[in-house]
Amino acid sequence: MTNDSAIPQIHDKLFKSVFQVDETVVDFLTYFMDADVAVKISVEALTLDNTHYVSSQLAELVSDVVYRSIWTPEIPNSSVALLFEHKSFPDPLTLEQLTFYKSAIWATDRKNKRPPSLVIGVVIYHGRRRWEKPSFYDIFEHAPEEAKRFIPHSDYIFISVHEIPDELILSISPFSLLGAAFLLMKKVDNQDFIFNRFALFFEFIENRPERNDFLYIFVEYLRRFAPLEPMEFKQLVQKNLSFKMQEQVMTAYETVSQIERREAKAEGKAEGKAEGKAEGKAETLHENIERLLLKKLLTEEQIADGLEISLTLVRKIREKLIQSGQLMISDN
Repeated sequence: MTNDSAIPQIHDKLFKSVFQVDETVVDFLTYFMDADVAVKISVEALTLDNTHYVSSQLAELVSDVVYRSIWTPEIPNSSVALLFEHKSFPDPLTLEQLTFYKSAIWATDRKNKRPPSLVIGVVIYHGRRRWEKPSFYDIFEHAPEEAKRFIPHSDYIFISVHEIPDELILSISPFSLLGAAFLLMKKVDNQDFIFNRFALFFEFIENRPERNDFLYIFVEYLRRFAPLEPMEFKQLVQKNLSFKMQEQVMTAYETVSQIERREAKAEGKAEGKAEGKAEGKAETLHENIERLLLKKLLTEEQIADGLEISLTLVRKIREKLIQSGQLMISDN
């Protein structure tokens, strides 16, 4: 079972690992950037910018990747930066974050005595909830009409992975890391697709053995989010993959499973400590949680916050109450 707090980091891990590869950015320019702009960006000059534009504390919460390049033909004293930002849920702070990143990039340019780069922001969103491209005009929609000319406007590219047609993703090429990653993000919870086209998730790696370093990341993502029991996963591997790939995939799968077990064990110890602190004179922590759940006056999040325990523990107890018939599945 995946720790709730770890879910965003798993999504970000896939995103960062994929978008820190030059060929991914080249494919993105080819398939998702406006052609008249993409043709002006030098592919040969693309360079991953490893500058940390946020503090080490914030680095755990954001997932930006920056590439720098020059224009083609080259324009003196002018360059371009591609800022890729990943979102797994509709984030109301997206525009503020993009603005902050741009300012940080320009400050770095000035510090290094170079003209500020033109920053093209790219937001990659892969959540299922519909999310329209955010705009500062939406944020300040209630401002007087006379003052709206002061609303900042800076265009950027917004990609909702779930709205990309399957045909486009598959057309990127079975050997494309970007296509494989977008396919995984879009279809990881689609049971029909997984059972019928499982091999597509690994076609990229099988045809590009030099990219075998992505095998573990892809397997971890499937292990954590695909609606598959371990035996179902194994059967799909045996049915759809070559013998060599079967061995590699199952080895990676077992490694991920072992890590999950260690995490669950550590989480259980942490929950045990929290339980000891929260125990009342007459009731145990579990009894308190059951009582609050059955009263249905508080949400799971409010119970977890109030008792200073993990949301995972509250959900486990709720599931037990449902299985025992004490709580209806539609109840909160």
